[in-house]
Amino acid sequence: MERLIVLFLSDIFSKFSFPGRYRILNSLYSYKRTAFQKGVWLVKSYLEPRHKLQINLFSKDLIDHKILFTGAYEPGTNLILESHIRPGDVVLEAGANTGTETLLISRLIGNEGNVLAFEPVPHVIEKLKTNLSLNKITNVSINTVALGDSNREISFYIYPQNHPNQGMGSKVLEHSGLEKITVSQTTLDSLMKEGTLPRIDFLKMDVQGAELDILRGGINSISTYRPKIFLEAADSLSNLLAIYTYLTELKYVVSLIRSDGKLEKLNADELIMGNWLALPTNKPS
Repeated sequence: MERLIVLFLSDIFSKFSFPGRYRILNSLYSYKRTAFQKGVWLVKSYLEPRHKLQINLFSKDLIDHKILFTGAYEPGTNLILESHIRPGDVVLEAGANTGTETLLISRLIGNEGNVLAFEPVPHVIEKLKTNLSLNKITNVSINTVALGDSNREISFYIYPQNHPNQGMGSKVLEHSGLEKITVSQTTLDSLMKEGTLPRIDFLKMDVQGAELDILRGGINSISTYRPKIFLEAADSLSNLLAIYTYLTELKYVVSLIRSDGKLEKLNADELIMGNWLALPTNKPS
């Protein structure tokens, strides 16, 4: 019965956009589990008709729930990726999660491009692999290590598997009640030195507080290749001013990505948390 309800609501709410749509949907079928709504798995078409993808969704996962009933998790992010990633690009995605953006990036770069997707949480990796397999994707390589500012073993804190937002895993201990695992960490510059990453055109980070560490661990690569940089900046985990200062000192222009995909240039006196795009003021010669 729950599957039929989800299919019916998905069909209705994904076709029609109106004010308060998602709030109304949540009152009918929330991403929170209850005794009568425990969640179902569904394979759905994704980002149609532009990219012809499929995605495996669990109706009680926060990100999947949004995709299932509206068609996309963050439409503004998708618009930015479509505008700034080109065929043949080499993209590094730190914090690939279950692949909601990895799938899109794979389509954008085409057969000549390459995505290095980094995701250290074991059960999340399995879902990422499933989504890549569903679409027969061969231009993405999965790396089960974390990215940071040094090569070493680190403690990584993750939510239980029944938590609705598995993308919140972090090396920053936000509160008690999280499970601690040990994962290997490497740096962007190490990947370049060993030849794993031939160059980098676009760096995407959704890493819950590790943004500055990744930038510091990739200082030589970023200075050489001047990639476009996408990151999620959250006050609770990240030092917004430190990230902004670091990027501007590297001669980047930093903008907030609005929900409609438009860019709003930021300044040090008025930093806004959210998704940021940093564009280099000069490209390598």
